[in-house]
Amino acid sequence: MSAALLLAAIVVASTAYGVKQLLPSETSVLLYTRDGRVQRVPPPPELAMLRADQHRPNVAAGAPKLAAAFLLLGGIALAGRKVLRLRL
Repeated sequence: MSAALLLAAIVVASTAYGVKQLLPSETSVLLYTRDGRVQRVPPPPELAMLRADQHRPNVAAGAPKLAAAFLLLGGIALAGRKVLRLRL
């Protein structure tokens, strides 16, 4: 059981490391000029600003729902394991 857990942790860590290597380290956008040239430039500050009809996501508001979903999933997995153990 612990070997499987260790293997799963290694897979998750290596996947996260691989994704980090694929993503660019700095944010940039492509600027197409009128004369047809393409330049890689930092994004303008207007892109990061929120408009009046937008709101910033609140991660803390979704955390209790996510925790409840994980607890329910764990309970179902535990109950299913016990049922399978009884039937075998």
